[in-house]
Amino acid sequence: MDIVREIVLWTAAVSSLVTISTVSTIQFIVSGPMLPTWDRHTQLSRDLMRFLATSSSESPLLRILGVACFKYWPIVSQILQPVHSNAHISELTIPAYPLSPAVLENAGLWKQKLTRVAQESQQMLMEAERIVSTDSDHIILYMHGGAYTSGTARQYRNVHLRFAQTTGMQILGFSYRLAPQAQYPTQLYDAYCAYMYVRDLGFSDGQIVFAGDSAGGNLALALWQLLRAPVHALVLLSPRVDVTSTRNSWTRNAQVDVLHPYALDNPQSTICQLLAPEGLSQHTYQLLTNPFIAPIHADLTQLPPILMQVGTAEVMLDDIIEFTAQAQIQSSNTVELQQYENMFHVFQAGLPGTRHFKEAWERIAIQVHAQQRVMALSAKPRFVTAQGTRLVLDDHTFVVNGANYWQAMNLGMASGPSSNRTRVLQDLSELSRAGVNMVRILASSEGSQFGIQPDRMYPVLMTAPEQYNEDVFAGLDWVLAQLPRFGIKAAVSLNNYWTWSGGAAQYVSWATNSQIPYPKQWDHLHQTFTDGDYNEFLAYTNRFYADKGIYNTTQHWFYQHIKRVVHRVNTVTHIRYCDDPAIMVWELMNEPQVIEGGEKQMEQWINDSAQLIHQLDPNHLITSGAESKNGRNWHHIMHASPYISLLSCHFWPLNWGYYNATDPTQASLDFSVSKMHEFVQDNALWARNLNKPTVLFEFGMMRDNWGKYAGLLGYSPDAPVTHRNAFYKAVYEAVAKMVQKQQFSGAAFWAYSGTARPPLKPTSQISWTGDPPHEPPGWNSVYDQDTHTLGIIRNFASLCRQVLTT
Repeated sequence: MDIVREIVLWTAAVSSLVTISTVSTIQFIVSGPMLPTWDRHTQLSRDLMRFLATSSSESPLLRILGVACFKYWPIVSQILQPVHSNAHISELTIPAYPLSPAVLENAGLWKQKLTRVAQESQQMLMEAERIVSTDSDHIILYMHGGAYTSGTARQYRNVHLRFAQTTGMQILGFSYRLAPQAQYPTQLYDAYCAYMYVRDLGFSDGQIVFAGDSAGGNLALALWQLLRAPVHALVLLSPRVDVTSTRNSWTRNAQVDVLHPYALDNPQSTICQLLAPEGLSQHTYQLLTNPFIAPIHADLTQLPPILMQVGTAEVMLDDIIEFTAQAQIQSSNTVELQQYENMFHVFQAGLPGTRHFKEAWERIAIQVHAQQRVMALSAKPRFVTAQGTRLVLDDHTFVVNGANYWQAMNLGMASGPSSNRTRVLQDLSELSRAGVNMVRILASSEGSQFGIQPDRMYPVLMTAPEQYNEDVFAGLDWVLAQLPRFGIKAAVSLNNYWTWSGGAAQYVSWATNSQIPYPKQWDHLHQTFTDGDYNEFLAYTNRFYADKGIYNTTQHWFYQHIKRVVHRVNTVTHIRYCDDPAIMVWELMNEPQVIEGGEKQMEQWINDSAQLIHQLDPNHLITSGAESKNGRNWHHIMHASPYISLLSCHFWPLNWGYYNATDPTQASLDFSVSKMHEFVQDNALWARNLNKPTVLFEFGMMRDNWGKYAGLLGYSPDAPVTHRNAFYKAVYEAVAKMVQKQQFSGAAFWAYSGTARPPLKPTSQISWTGDPPHEPPGWNSVYDQDTHTLGIIRNFASLCRQVLTT
């Protein structure tokens, strides 16, 4: 009887295929393709998939899709797995890491519902298929699609086999109970049981990939939310991330996609079938925004690395794009969305040879294998170390191609006027493409929480001695968590000499209860305009490490800050900063200024501060943050400490009188370049003498301002950068020559503005360009539109690779 049944089913399958193929071909010849880029094969695949999307689970046509993989059938093991008992649900615990109250409440709600499902599921068997194609120690747990109303593991065998063929991983596909006979969360319970079966096979979370298509992608995201397990990755093909069907693509692509959009209250809609076959109620409508039903509303902060693929002709396209944007902001791991032009829903499960079919499967394999390499590397912390005058990473010379990105901490905040995580991701992506492998950022800012002090970035991290704004700290956490995704490390500054972040002067102000004598501002129209004497300001700020009367007080607060930062546990990655390879080096202070006659005081401050950091954190490099502009003696004082492992220098031709910004002549530029060469050679010599590596942590030049733009307020993003590009090129070439001689370890330009632009009439209100509030917005900023400048930066990375291999 089984043989007869199989013959009947295969006959029906072939008959269905012939009928659909004939109709599809006639329509293609008569009316042409539905979309201009489709060939006949692609349109046939779409028509087959649309037919299946409106068919029952028993449609014999589903067998046809597995034919192309028939040679792999012998490696398929069919399994009837007993459903796990209620004991497994009772053992399910809420993760220990911080979750919002809403997430905790939601997890508890579904645990209660799952317990009831488990009690009703005793003695049941689950149909599953396991594919062991290699000796891979990873396994893909695949959750099939079908709108929760159709599909079985066997019917999705072709997809399982494609995953096995392309990734080399083991596969477990399973059949969950279907709606409307089985109401949610029965499907989630079945997925949980399949996950427990995989764990019982001996696979750890880090060896498991959750994968699924359409409703199966929705189920994979719900299972991850339930477990919050650090699985290896998620691979989702056109996942259902929202159930309201309200975004524009649901109408824009309705005629060409394989899915038919039903109204929410239509009995055939997924939500009715899954949650309320008897009709929608007020309670059902409330579930439409429940993150287990609609992951677009989920807390995604611990989301594992995820790859999603979607066709631009899909009705779900806009839903998935919105979900991706939220995931990229919230998650510290890789979130990648691959869009395939004019492709329909889950085209990867259609006929081989379809447009983009091969590319999509190849990119799945590439992404999964790339994540395996990342996991292997992350098993061993990758800290940058100093060996003589070289920086070393993974036994290879590491050359810094850096960017100053001081505003990162505030931009990384989850909310508030400075928050812009989308921009941070765009900026890091652009910097990575430019070959940048280090950003220099702040882990300090001090001042009033009310934003009343001039030339100050707000909100600040430290609002009073040893009192912190946790929201700003969380912004720093988030930024550090993003960096490994882009292959970028951080130089982290723990203090600042200048008042634009509060810095040393703010410590003095707190210790003496006095007003900071701010030097003259560039914006005389600003409401907090100051016109103080610059030398008076220097004398005041130097008291931070030179005034014996307040030294113990200022240093106690500073040391407490060091301890607070260095031993902080990142709220995103749950890694202590001192154990985080994303950090390359701690910097004591941005540009500490020398004290006339105070050599011993400066030497003591640097040594004691660096020693404290080293005791707290033996993993990371430590640098003073000095400009190294005051000659060999002061360079030695600021770097001779055995706890200073990396030398620091900055070069500013305008500030130091080596360049005239209003002089467009070549002579003006040549003079600044000649002074730069002297400076680089001196610092290379001093590095040899101390046998430590050195990095040019700051250099910059303003945009051209030769009369076309009036005064300091004229640094428009449209201003040319003729001299700047020539200067950058000269700096990078000079440093690269010293890299070849192992006398320099890189350079970092000041500063990256990325997508930010100053207002039409710049003021010292914070615009979060690359220029801090005490400088005109746009002055030294490098924008994403400065493609020539970014090309020069990218070329430095290539130049260093060349000199290191010659």
